[in-house]
Amino acid sequence: MSSTVPGTAMIMAAGKGTRMMPLTAHKPKPLVAVAGTTLLDHVLDLLRDAGVGRIVVNVHYLADQIEAHLVRHATDLDVKISDERALLRDTGGGLVQALPLIRDDPFFCINADNWFADTDEHALHRMA
Repeated sequence: MSSTVPGTAMIMAAGKGTRMMPLTAHKPKPLVAVAGTTLLDHVLDLLRDAGVGRIVVNVHYLADQIEAHLVRHATDLDVKISDERALLRDTGGGLVQALPLIRDDPFFCINADNWFADTDEHALHRMA
């Protein structure tokens, strides 16, 4: 198993959140709070704890809210935005569009609504 953790991650945050209506009527799904913390912040904390310092986040639905949140809550990370406001590209298309911003191989790709449970070893360390 590799002990090297990728330094870059792509967070998929562009979806419309239709299955979570009415919670997502006025906020994007990554900004829905669970246990007092937004889904996006849970992912950011997971990445920080793993040692990931550079993230690319794709945005579409209510993108301004996600960007503003990242400005406030990810000041310690190198954040790049892959803007899909004009056309939502789904997962594969979102990755292809973001590749010039990612620049690293390997990298983590994680949904903004993923939730990981750590055991004796950090989940992303196990994945790496």
